[in-house]
Amino acid sequence: MTKEDKGPRLSPSRLGTYADCAYAYYLEKVARAPRRQAVWFIQGTAVHEAIELYERSFRTASADDALARFELTWTRELTAAQEEQPDEAMWMVGGRRSLTTDITKRRDMGAQQVRDYIGHHPRTVY
Repeated sequence: MTKEDKGPRLSPSRLGTYADCAYAYYLEKVARAPRRQAVWFIQGTAVHEAIELYERSFRTASADDALARFELTWTRELTAAQEEQPDEAMWMVGGRRSLTTDITKRRDMGAQQVRDYIGHHPRTVY
């Protein structure tokens, strides 16, 4: 029996997606419809990676190190997203902003979120 004879492979996450919304499963897994990009996805990923660097260092990494990680992740994720979806009309933006304005504002907001997190969570010496 070949792999094609076995039917589709269903992992727990695929079954979960199907259970949540069968049409979303169809669009993602069967029709492979293009996904809409949003700058807030990139912002969230970059902020999380910067904070993870800070926390995994036991809060010894500097704010500059965390911000450098934010910038590196931001650039990597934005480049990948733009390659995946080059049509700007397919991107979701916050409010009535243009995509260019949303990119700039969310990059600035994300960097500030990293600074604020580090400022509110200093290294604790026991």
